[in-house]
Amino acid sequence: MIELLVVIAIIAILAGLLLPALAKAKNQSKMMTCLNNEKQLGIASQLFSEDIDDKIVFGVLGDPSNPQWPWDDFLHRYFSVAYRPTEVSSASAPIEKAIRNLMCPANRMPIQNWAPGGWLRSYSLNEYQAVNIPAGGGIDYNARQGPGLYFALQNAIPAGSWRGPNTTQADGFPTAWDSQLAVRRAGILDAEGTILFAERHNTFNIAGNIGQSRINGWAPDQIKARGQTEANTMEGTYYYTGEYPHMGRWNYLFIDGHVQSLNPRDTAPDTNLFWRGMWSIRPGFDP
Repeated sequence: MIELLVVIAIIAILAGLLLPALAKAKNQSKMMTCLNNEKQLGIASQLFSEDIDDKIVFGVLGDPSNPQWPWDDFLHRYFSVAYRPTEVSSASAPIEKAIRNLMCPANRMPIQNWAPGGWLRSYSLNEYQAVNIPAGGGIDYNARQGPGLYFALQNAIPAGSWRGPNTTQADGFPTAWDSQLAVRRAGILDAEGTILFAERHNTFNIAGNIGQSRINGWAPDQIKARGQTEANTMEGTYYYTGEYPHMGRWNYLFIDGHVQSLNPRDTAPDTNLFWRGMWSIRPGFDP
């Protein structure tokens, strides 16, 4: 009996020593899978740019009252997933055609009950809001904006920036979508220092839906205190459980294609959203 108790005690001590290491290894594995997902997302984004005149994939095209075209609806073809036209323009993408590369294994958000047949994206495009486009439809490459153009509220877009009617082609994509205004890769002066996609674990970040498909800075979206489960942000109610998903960090994809795991506070030099750091297509941290 004594020998048995000794053996049990030794096993308990070993388990206490090994379990934290195993948990860390598991978290590390999830982080690496997530980084690989973003790497594949970067390749898909590069292929889109090569096919569409060097344009960076759109954040959102269309009015919310009409068919929804977030960035993943433009990139699905590069993940060997064939969406039908109705699936492209619908409010969510079908679970049977889920793109695994857009799903971080550390994302444990519950999906909204209005999308029972959908699935959660884990990433959002760093946006350039169309309401900031000058009249005439030009792109300001010295702007404190992201690279992914966001056409969602047509009546707020200056004349000349939206090109063509807001209608759907037979293949499900917007009419003349390849001629729409966009930020071009060649115009980005600091491609290795400009975020293209960031992680966003959100109960509203549903594939095929324009909601939460874009993000415009780390504050307040990616900074949460221990135990805080809900917070109101500039883009609605954000639900979050626990701390950062990857040992105090989030994963980011940059325009040049490289990926990094960073504390979100390191992506901007200040909490002021108008001093944007890596979130801006303006080169460097110059305010």
